[in-house]
Amino acid sequence: GQPVWFEVATRGDPDRRRYGAIYMDFIEDVVVPVLPTFFIAAWLSLYSLRRALQPVRSAARRVRNLDPTAVGAPLHIPATGLPQEVAVLVKAVNDLLHRTERLVQSQSEFIGRAAHQLKTPLGVMLLEAGKIDDPRAERLQKDLMQLGATTDRLLELARMQGAPPVDRGRLDLVVLVDDVVFDLATLAQNHHAQIEVVDLGAAHVCGDYMLLREALGNLVINAILHHPDHARIVIACGPGPRFSVEDDGRGIAPEDAERLFKPFARLSTTCEGAGLGLALVQKIVELHRGRITVARSELGGAAFHVELVRFELAADVASIPMVDAAARHARTDLAEQST
Repeated sequence: GQPVWFEVATRGDPDRRRYGAIYMDFIEDVVVPVLPTFFIAAWLSLYSLRRALQPVRSAARRVRNLDPTAVGAPLHIPATGLPQEVAVLVKAVNDLLHRTERLVQSQSEFIGRAAHQLKTPLGVMLLEAGKIDDPRAERLQKDLMQLGATTDRLLELARMQGAPPVDRGRLDLVVLVDDVVFDLATLAQNHHAQIEVVDLGAAHVCGDYMLLREALGNLVINAILHHPDHARIVIACGPGPRFSVEDDGRGIAPEDAERLFKPFARLSTTCEGAGLGLALVQKIVELHRGRITVARSELGGAAFHVELVRFELAADVASIPMVDAAARHARTDLAEQST
């Protein structure tokens, strides 16, 4: 009834069983106790690292939202709450942003002053050229008028560069489009162009009447002038706070869409111009916190889509100016009679 123990010894380990025993000891004595602690420590480390880098991510978001051309906006990154090592980097970035701001302002002021200084000599040259009784003077007058128009566009771009966002009043897109079509009726008739206005449920937008009229007018003029003949132009208002200008012309190649809105960008066209119209349109849309895109039109040509900010009705809506078509046409008629 007593247990009997036998001990068997082998010379060496021909079956290599000691490796299995060591492996099992490692699993039971090391891995099983340490593995939960390892995962907990790794999770705590990642959590602490994310919390520590939260100010850095916040600073990165502020950098992405900065607009160097927005004069008057705070062009710096707050360094409060950042680690000392990161705060040094933020200070260097702030210094770079301030230098960029000064550079943008100086360039804008230079363009504005240069354009303003050119206006008076161009006007004098145009008057003097009109006194010359020579057929070649007509070409000179035409070139001077084109140069004057380019100078005016440069001056407008310089004034808009760095301007604050526009937020001035409630506008009816249908009324705005009707006014532009009314103004360009003679130009469309001379080029045998047909302009059609479609209301797809346009909403009131918030913006400046004269600036949006300038932008829409440039888009329609481009559609008229860059069309071979008998252009068909469709201006769609809506749905919502957006409008589009489409034509049945040659269209725009996809590779040209990226540089289309750059200043002085001229594609394959025979029309005269400096290539500043679409750059001016894009700047006006950006000042209205909007977005402009170009695509292929269902009519076969180009389609420019402009999306603006919807006007939300507020308690003080009566104090916000509205544009009325009848009042606008009345002012136009009165101005023509005065002239």
